[in-house]
Amino acid sequence: MKKLAYLKMVAVPIYMTSALCLLFLSHAYAAAEITLTGGGWDLGAKGASSESASAANTWTITNDSGGQEDVLIKVTGGSPWVASTDGTQIADKFVLRKDNSSGQIITGTDANLVTSLAKNGTHSFGLYFKAPPTGSSEGAKTLAVTLTAKNWQLQCGDPFTINHVAGVISPSTVNITYGTVLTNLTGADKCWITRNLGATQQATSATDATDASAGWYWQFNRKQGYAVGPSPAWGGSTINESFNWQAANDPCTLLIGAGWRIPTYTEWLNADANGAWGNYGNTYASVLKLHAAGYLLNASGALSSRGSSGYCWSSTQLSSTNGYYLFFSSGNSYVNNNNKAYGFSVRCIRD
Repeated sequence: MKKLAYLKMVAVPIYMTSALCLLFLSHAYAAAEITLTGGGWDLGAKGASSESASAANTWTITNDSGGQEDVLIKVTGGSPWVASTDGTQIADKFVLRKDNSSGQIITGTDANLVTSLAKNGTHSFGLYFKAPPTGSSEGAKTLAVTLTAKNWQLQCGDPFTINHVAGVISPSTVNITYGTVLTNLTGADKCWITRNLGATQQATSATDATDASAGWYWQFNRKQGYAVGPSPAWGGSTINESFNWQAANDPCTLLIGAGWRIPTYTEWLNADANGAWGNYGNTYASVLKLHAAGYLLNASGALSSRGSSGYCWSSTQLSSTNGYYLFFSSGNSYVNNNNKAYGFSVRCIRD
C-alpha cells in the first residue's frame, strides 16, 4: 500500500511583472503532518521569449514526525496555459524549468525538486521561466501548480491511519489509526502494530472483551477477514492444503501495506520466550499489548473465549490441516497448533 500525500493545489495567476508565492500543508501517510513554507518567486518583467531564473527559495519543513518525503512539482495545463518544450516553443506557450536554463522542463510530468526530506529540514530550490514569443502582450496566464509529497516511509513508533473498505479482505468500512513499536522480542529489531488488525481502539486491559479492541479474525491462509457475527458469511469448517500463509493472501500486506506481514512460528516462539510471557497479564504488559480477544469457532464462526484467552495466527503451518499460533490465557502462554479453519486474531510485523 503506498500512500501519497498531496499538498494543496493553488491556481496562481502569472503576470510578467508579478511574484509567485506558495504555502502548502501536507498530511503524509496520516501520521507525518508536514508544513512546507517558501518565499515568493519573482519572475520579473519579460518580453517576448525572454528568460530569467527565480530566486532560490528556502523551504522549511516543520512538524515532520520522522518520515522521509520526495517533493515534486507538477504543472497542469489546458486553456489558457499549455506547456511547451524549449525547442518547439510556439505562440502562447510558456516554458517552465527546474532551477535553471538547462534544468528539467516541467510540463504535466512530475519533476523532483527535493528528495529524502529530513525531519524539520530546510531546502532551497527555484524555477526558471521563459515567456512565449508574444511576450507580455499576452497578459495574465493561469497555471495550476501542485507540490506532491510522496514515497513517505513510516518511522517505527509513529502511528498511521488506514481507511479500510469493506470487501474481500476487510469485513467493514472504517478508519483505524494503528500505533507502532520497535522491539527486539523476536531476537532482532522489528516493527509491530500495537493492536490487532481491525481493532478500532487499543485494548484497555488483558481481558478487554469489546469488539472495538478485539478487531477482526482470519482463517489460516485466507485473506477474508471476519467480524463477530460472523460477517461476512463463514468460509467453512475445514481447510486442507499444504501451504504456509501465502503472501498474496496476507491481510497485513493487503490492508496496511507492503512490508507488513503475519509473524512466523519462530518469531512468535522467540517473542514468547524473550518476553518471559506466562499469561495474558504478561502479554498485555508487553509493548505489543496482546489481550484476550477470543476466537471464532471453525464449525460456525461463532465467538468463543473473548475476555479469557487470546489466539494470534503465525504464517507457518504444521500440516495441511493445522497451523501454528500464539496462545495465552490467565495461566499460560505458548505457541500451539490447531485447525486452520478457526478464526484467530492477526497481529502485523514489519522488518
